[in-house]
Formats: sequence, structure tokens, C-alpha cells
Amino acid sequence: DVEVHTTEHFLAAVAGLGLDNLRVEMTAVELPGLDGSSIEFVNALTEAGMVDQEGARKSYNVTEPVSVSLGEASLVALPYKDGLKVTYTLDDHGGIFKGAQMVEVDVSTETFTKEIARARTFITLPEVEMAKAAGLGKGATTTNTLVWDGEKLVDNEFRYPDEPARHKVLDLIGDLSLATRRINAHIIAVRSGHRENMALVK
Repeated sequence: DVEVHTTEHFLAAVAGLGLDNLRVEMTAVELPGLDGSSIEFVNALTEAGMVDQEGARKSYNVTEPVSVSLGEASLVALPYKDGLKVTYTLDDHGGIFKGAQMVEVDVSTETFTKEIARARTFITLPEVEMAKAAGLGKGATTTNTLVWDGEKLVDNEFRYPDEPARHKVLDLIGDLSLATRRINAHIIAVRSGHRENMALVK
């Protein structure tokens, strides 16, 4: 009977740091949004410290192609024995990005922390109004969320030139962690979001 919401940024930090055994205690139904990325979770977990344990890490090796396609979004998981590699293509979102964005990363603690963890959530101004009308996104600001008004970014600056696509990779890594074990695969994703990511996990 318990639900926990907005787990993906925290779980991405956990997976990106290679953690696979921890207990999380909460007093609310969702994790805090913080700065809209994973970096504050990464910093907190790193500061707390990690220990090696004697148990063998559980992993899942993709041995043959697995794919999911829903509407214009698709994901393919291919065999890749060297860990997790993600290739993500984000469309131009109706022209606001002035072209599609593509990011490819071999996920390790170093690459996740440097290339992915700081990428923040993004949304368009009309979507902000829709979310507020639905009572959602109450903690969202133009500091912790990249907000587009047409082709213009509202009261903010990019941390990466292709920050929206990198945030999609962040979300995907967090969603994949719900498979409950480390996945060894090359994931090729096009326009996917949480719905498609979870369809692949299932």
C-alpha cells in the first residue's frame, strides 16, 4: 500500500556510484527535487562513504537484442559485456533545441559524475502552466528546472550544451536501476521517457 514518487534522480546517483546495497528511510511520499539533477545526491552519498562487501554483485547480462517501441519512442538493449553503455537521441522538441541532441556515455562512477549527474530536468512554459493547474511541480523553479519560453531559456544557463539529452540519460539510468541488478548492455534510446524505460525494464 506504499508508493514512493520521483525516485529516478536518487536512484541514478546510486547506480552511477555503483552502490547496490543500501537502505533508504523517508518521511514523505517523494524524494526531494533539490537542484533538479542527481549531483547533490552524489555528493551526499560520496561524503557519507561507501564500503566493499564480501557478497558477489548481482548482474544481468543482455545476451540477445531486446526492444520496446511506443509511439515515436523506442529503446533497444544490445549485448555489451563491459558494463552499461547508453546512446540517447532527443528530438528537437518542436524546434526549441534548434536540432536533435545525441549523447553517448559508457557509464562509470567517473563518467556519470562528470558528464551526467549535473544535468537538470527541463520543461516548456506551457507545460509549467499545465503542471501547476494539476497541482504538480510545486517545488519547481527556473533554478532547478530548465524552462523554455519558445527557443529562449528562462532565467538560467546551461551546465552542458546538450543538458536536456543528458538529463534523459540520467532518468534512464535511474529507471534501469529498478531492474534490481546491474545491467550489462548497450541501450540505444530515441525519445524515450519513464513510460518506455519502464516497459524495457519489465
